[in-house]
Amino acid sequence: MTTPIVPTAEMTAAYGAIAPAVERVAQPAITLRHLRKSYGSLEALKGISFSVNRGEIFGLIGPDGAGKTTTFGILAGVMARTSGEVLVLGRQPRQARLKLGYLTQKFSLYADLSVGENMRYSAGLRQVPEKVFAAQSERLLKRVDLHRFSDRLASQLSGGMKQKLSLCCALVAQPEVLLLDEPTTGVDPVSRREFWDLLATVAAEGVTVVAATPYLDEAERCSRIALIYAGDIQQVGTLNELRKSLAFSRIEVRAHPLIQAEMALRQATEATEATEATEATEATTEKAVSQTYGANHQGIEQGLSRGLSRGLSRGLLP
Repeated sequence: MTTPIVPTAEMTAAYGAIAPAVERVAQPAITLRHLRKSYGSLEALKGISFSVNRGEIFGLIGPDGAGKTTTFGILAGVMARTSGEVLVLGRQPRQARLKLGYLTQKFSLYADLSVGENMRYSAGLRQVPEKVFAAQSERLLKRVDLHRFSDRLASQLSGGMKQKLSLCCALVAQPEVLLLDEPTTGVDPVSRREFWDLLATVAAEGVTVVAATPYLDEAERCSRIALIYAGDIQQVGTLNELRKSLAFSRIEVRAHPLIQAEMALRQATEATEATEATEATEATTEKAVSQTYGANHQGIEQGLSRGLSRGLSRGLLP
């Protein structure tokens, strides 16, 4: 029989901090249980539940109006829930805000401040020490290639550059959880790819990333995803798990030269749409003719019936 090890005072002093650290790693970064949010009679969230592990990229995928922004507002501590339980880093969202980075759906920085001034303002709100800010600011701006534009006003940045600046402002306080509400909406494809490459690097450094997006191609960059629709979570799992559960398959077609293939595909699509429109018009015309004939035929029958009745009653017909 194995003799249990009894920790000594020296062992406790040397290794006592390890047990809490292991417990923190095992605990999910975010936990939602039966979360509900109502705006009057409109129920935006209908008792959703899911958890997000530490260090993963978790995607909340759904169309507009599905409840993604409402969920993020509650997670960020800027919106109250109607009912249910929400824990962020083991605390209530409002108590964990200094450990959160939040990127809103719309650009929310100050357009009349420069890139550097927006960074400094965000760091001041998060109580970042000056030495930490100086090191973090330079490192983050270089990572997204904005260090050359530190004096440029935010209003003069392109859409992709604005989102990169927003991400830098969210990361300057070294958050443990990063919330991104549709960060690449309206951004060009190249900037979208660069943005997600940066998120992968951030997650590799131990930051938990939760991103909402309507783009299914961005779901492939997530460790796990949750499908949300009309305020309800439909499914949660890895992309492969969801593909297997839906029993769908994807067909990839590679063509060369690509431009001619695109033109042929566009022409075929236009021809198909034209054929469908013609068939729909013919069906509508046939239905209208049928209805008109039916109405006229019924009118003729009714007229003949009234005429025969009158003729019989007046003795005009045998």
